[in-house]
Amino acid sequence: WQDWNSHLQNSERFEMYRTFKTSHFSESYLLLNFDRHIMNALVKFRLGISTIAEHSQRYSKRKEIVYCRLCRSAVEDEVHFVLCCPMLDQLRHELIPAKFFREPCKFKLSLLLSVQSENTLFKLALFLYKSLKYLEVAST
Repeated sequence: WQDWNSHLQNSERFEMYRTFKTSHFSESYLLLNFDRHIMNALVKFRLGISTIAEHSQRYSKRKEIVYCRLCRSAVEDEVHFVLCCPMLDQLRHELIPAKFFREPCKFKLSLLLSVQSENTLFKLALFLYKSLKYLEVAST
């Protein structure tokens, strides 16, 4: 437990993850019966290994600011991608409760990523799956 906690606290990779992961036990959402592609999008995003710029450039030797590949108006980080990017507004309004993206901030994203409601988790996972696919297409 101490080794796990120490690794979590000291790793740059888990900067966002440690804001909502407080125990070393398996998350209950992993037992839900979601399509594996949709579940993978959620798991990878939570672990900081998705294809958004902040995740993919985390270990780059040359740290550079990467603007959102969808809207080009802000840095492509977790908060912008999930709660702010105007190119994902319609999808966000369809799938994510407004209380999370009204006055967006890292704390609200952390709350969203730690939500326990199966319905909200599924919609978040679906949002991540669709928006990451959209980002993939836009980047080519």
